[in-house]
Amino acid sequence: MGPKGPSFDLPLLGRAGIPASGADVLAVLLEVHILSPSTTAWVRVWGRRSGVPAPAAQIYVQRGVSASATVMVRPSATGAVTVQAVSAAAGTTRMLVTVVGWFSTSTYSATDASVARGGRWVLM
Repeated sequence: MGPKGPSFDLPLLGRAGIPASGADVLAVLLEVHILSPSTTAWVRVWGRRSGVPAPAAQIYVQRGVSASATVMVRPSATGAVTVQAVSAAAGTTRMLVTVVGWFSTSTYSATDASVARGGRWVLM
């Protein structure tokens, strides 16, 4: 973490029960956990479609206090969401992202009964 904050693109298509085609996914519902931050920070989550859009979620965390939030975000054109931790001072934290579920487009048709529905961890 730091003033510019590192960002990580987390690919979601074809993982954790989410369809492999971006045309089938309107949005994903995620549970974002920030664990033991060493400094006060903001964690931002968004789908990078063009540049750096307004985040779908901003989670404020205090030094040493773990926090979590449920986030609904539309993945980027490549099927990823971006996670970024920004703070005034350098620091570290651990994050865990759980896929709770996803929302389909009107063109999606579930023909595979084995398609999982949420509750899957995506490791960063």
